[in-house]
Amino acid sequence: MTTFRDTIRRKDFVITAELPLNADQSMLDLQDHLAVLRPVVDAVQVGCGEGVDMEIASLAAATVARESGVEPIVHLSSRDRNRIALQNDILGAAALGVTALIPRRGEKLPSSLRGRVKGVFDTKVAQLLTIAKLIGENSRFVEGGLFLGCLVSVFRPEEDWRAERVQDKLEAGAGFLQTRPSVELDVIKDYVSKLVSLRLTHRAAVIIGVPLLTSAAAARTIGDRHPGGTVPDAIIGRLAEAADPRAEGVRLLASLLTELASVPGVTGVAILDVEDVGAAAEAVKLSGVLDQAGSE
Repeated sequence: MTTFRDTIRRKDFVITAELPLNADQSMLDLQDHLAVLRPVVDAVQVGCGEGVDMEIASLAAATVARESGVEPIVHLSSRDRNRIALQNDILGAAALGVTALIPRRGEKLPSSLRGRVKGVFDTKVAQLLTIAKLIGENSRFVEGGLFLGCLVSVFRPEEDWRAERVQDKLEAGAGFLQTRPSVELDVIKDYVSKLVSLRLTHRAAVIIGVPLLTSAAAARTIGDRHPGGTVPDAIIGRLAEAADPRAEGVRLLASLLTELASVPGVTGVAILDVEDVGAAAEAVKLSGVLDQAGSE
């Protein structure tokens, strides 16, 4: 199977999408989702239970993805694991054939769980990247080491911004930057332009996170799922007024993918908040990016 690192080197524009996970799914359900996504993505994003609802473990889902012929990008959070458990999961991922990981700190637990569930948070992202890098370099399971990513937030940077925290993560071993979800194209362009001017895009690929919004309610509550995430009122209004919000959400995502494919410095996208894999696949096809994402 072609690794995500190899795909980034080979293609002009890569497409990934979140694999929906929940407690009620069977292996057949996951295989059905993967069958829909496989023709339109280069890899699937496999989450790590960032919400509070029970869901299939990321390594189990990643195994199903690999068996279905789809490269998984596995997220691992320090919110729910101490560093011993994280080390075990990283080594276990490598043993299962996973080659791409996004170590992450994780989001705070909601107030409804305070006093009942404790977050761990004993490993910072840079530390976790260093641990994963060393495990990958010394593991006999992964040739060439693990391909590591890190999450970053899109914003309109000041002129004197030097991306120190981003650079710390690159020094720790990150090979790609993946943004938290955004639909504000002008802000995305400003952020990526600054990364280009700092020559950070020479050191790491840039994957833009974009949400699939199939209802006004989903757009209004994006901040609940992704702290700091917002959707402009104009887009919420379009979804609220649409006769078919799902179809409008597909068109919105398709338009954003088309625009992002031509932004200098952008390597690809991660379609997030995917509950309807069919809608995600429709948006990719409608965008035309499959025809543009040729080999170098």
